[in-house]
Amino acid sequence: MDMKQWVKDQIAAPVKKALPVLTFPAAEKMGVTTKELIYSPDLQAEAMMYIHDHTDMAAVLAFMDLSVEAEAFGSTIRYSDNEVPTVIGSIVDEDSNVDLLEVPDPREGRTGVCIEGVRKVAERVSDKPVIAGNIGPFSLAGRLMDVNEVMFLCYDEPDLVHAVLNKVTDFIIAYTKELKAAGADGVMMAEPLAGLLSPDLTEEFSNPYVKRIVDETQDDEFIVIVHNCGSSVKNTIDSIVATGAAGLHLGNAVDMAEMMPHIPEDVVCFGNVDPAAQFCHGTAESVYAATVELLEACSQYPNFIVSSGCDIPQLTPWENIEAFFSAVEHFYADSVDEDTTAAAAAAKPAPTTMTSRERFFAALSHEPVDRVPVHPFVAGTNRILTGATFPEWASSAELIAKGYIEMAKMFPEEDCVLVVVDFTVEASAWGQPVIYNRNNPGRPDGTRRLVPTADDYGNIKPVDALASERMVMHRDACKIVVDELGNEKPVFAYVMGPLSTLSLMRGQRKIRRDFSAHADDIRQAVENVTETLVQFANMLMETGIDGIMWDTYFAGSSNMTREQWTNIERDSVARLAQVVIDKGGINLVHSCQSGAYFDLQIEALQPAAISFLHPAFGCDSLASTKQQYGDKVALMGAVTPWNAVHGTDLEWDQECKQVIEEIGGDTGFVLAPGCFYPANASLGRVKRMIDVAVSATRK
Repeated sequence: MDMKQWVKDQIAAPVKKALPVLTFPAAEKMGVTTKELIYSPDLQAEAMMYIHDHTDMAAVLAFMDLSVEAEAFGSTIRYSDNEVPTVIGSIVDEDSNVDLLEVPDPREGRTGVCIEGVRKVAERVSDKPVIAGNIGPFSLAGRLMDVNEVMFLCYDEPDLVHAVLNKVTDFIIAYTKELKAAGADGVMMAEPLAGLLSPDLTEEFSNPYVKRIVDETQDDEFIVIVHNCGSSVKNTIDSIVATGAAGLHLGNAVDMAEMMPHIPEDVVCFGNVDPAAQFCHGTAESVYAATVELLEACSQYPNFIVSSGCDIPQLTPWENIEAFFSAVEHFYADSVDEDTTAAAAAAKPAPTTMTSRERFFAALSHEPVDRVPVHPFVAGTNRILTGATFPEWASSAELIAKGYIEMAKMFPEEDCVLVVVDFTVEASAWGQPVIYNRNNPGRPDGTRRLVPTADDYGNIKPVDALASERMVMHRDACKIVVDELGNEKPVFAYVMGPLSTLSLMRGQRKIRRDFSAHADDIRQAVENVTETLVQFANMLMETGIDGIMWDTYFAGSSNMTREQWTNIERDSVARLAQVVIDKGGINLVHSCQSGAYFDLQIEALQPAAISFLHPAFGCDSLASTKQQYGDKVALMGAVTPWNAVHGTDLEWDQECKQVIEEIGGDTGFVLAPGCFYPANASLGRVKRMIDVAVSATRK
C-alpha cells in the first residue's frame, strides 16, 4: 500500500475515521485471557480481525505490549489473565558490561509471535493498512535498566545509557524490518518513558535514536507513528517532529487543541481521549461527550484524527467503545447533540480546621490530624512560576525563593515547604564542575570529576561553607522563604548527605565499586565533607527553618551493605543530625533507594519522618514497612514520581489513594511522591495529589 498517499488521504478527507489504540478488549469478546493471547499468533490475528469487523477504524492496529522487546533481551515478565504484561526488575545496571548484552533475533520468542500475528492479518486485510506495534528506544532501555534508575543514569552515567540505547535501537530496527516484511504497512512506536525527559535530555537520549529508526525503516510504503503520552511533550514537540515520523500519537496528559498548531500540516496527529478515566471507567455518555468535545476543539485541523490517549485497557466495557465510534460518526454527520458536551461541576474539597503547620507537625508526632497532610516534593518545577530558566533560577536566591513562595500561593493546601535547589549545591563548594541546561537541573560534569580515580579521595579536604557561593545562596533563599511563609507552613532545607555529596565528585557507579577496596579512604573523605556540612547546617538553621531533610541515598541494600554504610557514613550523618537537634530543629531523611535501612537511619539520625519510595530493607511491601516502622517514625511517600508525566490522571489519583490506603493510617503519614516531582512535569498533578489528600478527611 502507498502509505505516503494514505497519509495525504487521511488529511484531505472531510469525514475522518478514528484510530483508537484498540486491541486487548477483543480478548474479552473472544473469551480468552491475556496470557493466551500474547503467546498465540492465531489468537492475535483473530483479535485484530474482530476489531476490524466490529468497528470503523482507519487502520488495523496490532498489539501495544511494551514487555515484548524487553523479554527478548532476557527481562523477567509478570503476566496476568486480564492485564498487559509488565517488566520486573532490571538486567542492566551501572556495573554491567554492555558489550556483553546481546542483540536478540526478533524472529524468536514473543517478538516472533507478534511478527507471525501481523503476517496472518496482513494476508486477510486489503481495505486498510495494518499498523504493527513496537516500543521506542528510550522506553526499552528504561525497561532493561529499570525505569527509575535510568533517569539518574542519564546524569551520572550517560555513556552507559547511550551504549544500551545503541543496542536496543539496533534491535528495534531489525524487529521493525521483520514486521515490515511480514506485511505491516507501518508501526506505532511507543516512547512513553521519553515523556519524563526534559527537552535537552529528550534531544540527547530519545530523539536521535527515534530518528535513526525512522530513517532506516520509513519509506513510501511504510510509515512510523511515534506515540508519546507524557505531559512534557508540549516542551519537546518540535524535536519530536524533527525525527521525520509520518505520524504522531499524543496522550491525554496534553491538551490536543494546544498541541495541534505545533504539528506540520503534512504530519497526521492522533489523540487523545483518556483510556482509563473515560474508556475504562467512564460511562457511555461520558465517553461520547469527551469525544465530541475533543472533536469540536481539534477538527479544524485537517491533520487531526481522533483516538484514545493510549492503549485502551482490556476490561473496558464494549458499550463505551461503541459510544466513542458513535460520537465520531455523529460528529462528522453534523448531528451532535450539544447537551452531551456539558461538563459536571467539580466537587469542592472538604473544609479543614488545622493550619498546615499544625497538621504537618501533628502527623510527625503521631497526633490526630483533620486530613492527610500532603507534600508534593516540588523542586525545580516551580521555576516556571518565575519565568526563569533552570540556570537562572538555580543561580539566584531571590528566584529560588520566589518559586517556592508562588507555589504556596498557587497551592495553599500544600502542607510543607522543602527548599531544594539541585543535587550539586554541596559538591560545588569543592569546585565540582556543573553542567546547566535551559530546562534541566544542574548535574556534575562527568568528564571532570574531582575524584577521577580511587587514589584521589585524599584530595577532598574540608572547605569553608561561607566561601561557597551556592551554599550561601541556598541559605539566603531559605531566609527569604522563612520570612514570607514561616508563620503559615513548616520550612525545611534539603541537604545532600556526605556520601551523596562525595559520590557527585566521583560518580555513583565508580564509588560503589570502591566501597570494598577503598573503604578507609572513602570514610576519611566523608568525614572531611562532613566538616563542611556541619558549617552549612548551622548556616541554614540560623535562618529560622524548622529543620533539614538529609539525602542518604546510599543507605540501602541496592547501593551498599549494612556493614559498609555503618562503617563509612553512619557516624558522620549522626553528627550532622545532632547539629539540627542542638539548634532545636527537626531531622527528616530522604531515602528513595531500594531496600533502605530504616532501622540504621532511625538510630543514627533520629528523624521525625523518612521520605521513601520503595519498601524498607526486610519488608516486602509498603504495608509491611508501615507495620514495622510506622510507630517509630512518620512516613512520607510513596507515590511513584515518574507517573506525574506518565499515565493518566485517573491512574495518578488511584495511586495516591492506594498509598494512603496502604500506609496512611490515622496519622504519622504525609502523602508525597517517593522522590522529587519531575522537573519538567506539569503542575496539574500537584493539584490532583493535593485534592486527593484534602478529600481524605481523618475523623
